[in-house]
Parts: sequence; C-alpha cells; structure tokens
Amino acid sequence: MNLSTAYHRGTPGIFLVFALLIDTLTTCVQEKPKFIHPIETSHLLEHAYKAKSQAELTLFFGEWSRNIVAINKEELAQLNSQQKEAYDVFTAFYKPHRLDSLGGSEWGDSIYEKTKFLLVQNDIKIRIIDRIFYSDTYIDSVITGVINRTVKEDSVRKRRLKRVNGKLNQQVREEFGFENAFSFHSQGDEQIDTDSLTDFRPVVKIPGKQIIYLTPKRAETLKAFLGDKHLPIGAGGIMNPARSSGESEKRKKFLENDIKIWYGHWGGYWQLNSYPVAYFITLDKNMLYARVSFRMVYEGGETILKKMGGRWEIISSKRTWIE
Repeated sequence: MNLSTAYHRGTPGIFLVFALLIDTLTTCVQEKPKFIHPIETSHLLEHAYKAKSQAELTLFFGEWSRNIVAINKEELAQLNSQQKEAYDVFTAFYKPHRLDSLGGSEWGDSIYEKTKFLLVQNDIKIRIIDRIFYSDTYIDSVITGVINRTVKEDSVRKRRLKRVNGKLNQQVREEFGFENAFSFHSQGDEQIDTDSLTDFRPVVKIPGKQIIYLTPKRAETLKAFLGDKHLPIGAGGIMNPARSSGESEKRKKFLENDIKIWYGHWGGYWQLNSYPVAYFITLDKNMLYARVSFRMVYEGGETILKKMGGRWEIISSKRTWIE
C-alpha cells in the first residue's frame, strides 16, 4: 500500500501504522547489504592492526570463513567422477592437526594447535595413470623381462635374477625404480595433467578450527597487508632460509594471533596456506589407489591412499625432499 494514498483516504490510525510498518519492511528487504568481496575489506584488516585489536582481527577472518563455504551436494553432483574422487581423497588426506600421520614436519607436529583458522588451498590438479600399486608379480615380470633382453652373459643374468624368499634382490628392485609397491613412476606420469579444479572448496572438519578457502584475491589481500621486508636467504647463517623482517615481521606476528603463515624459503614471496598443500592428486584408472604429492612448509613428499569399503584411507606417507 502507498502511504500517501492511505493517509488521504482517511484510513484509521491503526491502518496507517500498519501500512508504515509494511513500507519499512519492504525498504529493508530492498536495501539488503551487498556482498563485500574480501579485497574490498582490506582496510578493515589495516584498522585492526593499527588498533592492535585481536578481536577485530578475529572478526575479519570470521567474515572470510562465513562468506565462502565448502562445496554442497548440489555442486558436487555436477562434477565428473574423477573430480568427485579428488574431493574425497583430499578430505581423507588433509590433516594439519595430525601431521604425524603424514610423515611429520621439521617444525613439529603441532604447528596449528593454537590457530583459530586454517587457510585451505582453493585449487588442485588431478592426474589419471594406469596404475599406482605394483604387485610383486608385476614387478618381477617387468625386471625379468628387461634383464633377459639386455644382459647377455649368463652368469651375470642369473646373479641379478636370484631370488630370496621368492622375491628379487631389493637392490635390483630399487635399481629399476621399485623401492616399494608404490614408488615407481613411469616416464610419462609427470606429463599427464588430466584435470584441475580452480574453485576447490573441500569439506574440512577439524575440531576447534574455522576454515578459510584461500582464493587468489584473498591471498593478494594478505600479501598487500604484509609487505615484503625480509632478510635474504643465508643471512646470519648459510643454512638460514629467507625471513620476514621489520614491519613485515610485525604484521606477520599480528596475523599469527589467529593463523600460521611462513615467509618463502628463497625470499620474495609468502607461503600462506595451512599445510600440507596438495600439488597433485593422482588416481589410477580404476580409482582404487591415489597418490598425493604434497608440500609441508619447506619440505614435501607423497601420501598413498587406498579406497576401502567406499572410503579413502591413508596407507603410507613420507617426506621425500627438502629445500
């Protein structure tokens, strides 16, 4: 009802009040606040820092956590089978609160114990290869075939094919890349980027932690806030990584009231994600085994998962490289 019409028609007071209430509610609905992108809220983070307000900092990150949520059932239903499996593999793999289950960290296993928020990666690459698990029978047939074709001298061939408890010598197996049933990488494996997800929002449920999906623009907001004052790699000791310094170090410490971040080992960049970060999720063509290639701050490694009873379970994980 139009308010002026109600008034001029002599509508009794109670109806005028009612009409006013309806008009006010309609206006409130029409003037619903617009979604504010995180990049537009950078001044709120700056205000929190200058006010030295931990409460404002927590409110800032809380808004980020609420504005972008995990993938829902309807969105998941639109994905192909490989993408759905990648989501499930990541959820089974991602354990920042249980780093010991992934081979540990040079910084200890409880680096996120005191954080309120976890910054979860927002993209992932997916690969499909023929196989990830190699049985002893398969390994034996591959190595035997190569040795029989390439080694001409009988005594050498027999020595190399000698078996102990029905298995080839471990040294020979490792020579061919079979340190264990999951260690072999064929030459073509690293060339296959089958798929990728650029709006990756996996379900992560960790008691006492709120989840923030670290979109590119959110990362830019944090990097702009932090700046890039740092000591170069090797400063103060040849083995020292690059480290934030001055105002950047102060701002880092302020953020670390709620999150945990790292300055890049080589200098000139920030490592903002809550580790581990999965570079690739590799699935075998039958989607029974998965390999996650991951980074753990300044190290990295591989985690092997197997699908058992419809659920992905970690069966091995270890760190294999360090910067």
